Amino acid sequence: MGKLENKRILIVDDEPELKELIADYFRSLKCQVTEAGGGLEAFKICETRVFDFVVTDLKMAKGNGLELLEKLHAKNANLPKVILVTGFAELTEAQARSKGALALIYKPFKFHQLQQLMESICENYPVQI
Repeated sequence: MGKLENKRILIVDDEPELKELIADYFRSLKCQVTEAGGGLEAFKICETRVFDFVVTDLKMAKGNGLELLEKLHAKNANLPKVILVTGFAELTEAQARSKGALALIYKPFKFHQLQQLMESICENYPVQI
């Protein structure tokens, strides 16, 4: 069994093709994947469902990743493991962590890099919600 098998993952990106590719990759690892096209949609989903990970783009028109992270923190201190994804260098890893994200990954990235990052997070933060 893989380290991410059966993990509940919410993929949030306003680029439909990239979102679908990431989702398909994690489905192939036997993860339970849900997709959202922006932070507002993702937050609505999080109001009724629990996730182990939220992988969210930083810059999106319909609710950005930082806004989503802030709303999740305000809603529940025991929030999912959040990884921010960005194609811009406007945020550092330290700034992302100070906002509550566990990691920041820059586009373009290889899906196996994201997988390894998530597996590492599982090892370092083993508590499930």
